[in-house]
Amino acid sequence: MLFVVTGSWKPEGDDAMWKRLAERKVPLSEGVKILSEYYLLLGQHKIMLVVEATDETAIAKSALNWGDVGKVEYVPAISARDYMKLRSELLK
Repeated sequence: MLFVVTGSWKPEGDDAMWKRLAERKVPLSEGVKILSEYYLLLGQHKIMLVVEATDETAIAKSALNWGDVGKVEYVPAISARDYMKLRSELLK
């Protein structure tokens, strides 16, 4: 399962967030793998990740691990290829 993860944090949490990311101590649960990451609007304290999770439980556990740093939202996603396949099947 793919998820888009967006996160934001207060400026006073900047050092802790960048240190955690630099050391790759991203608190993700077993069964969650980062596929890509983007630092949005540098200076705006935002990040976006695309992750793959084995199930909803794994992604929910990961969400709990970020509470000390900031606000994180997880949204289910589908690849463009999978969407086009699903769309063509639905339009039959």
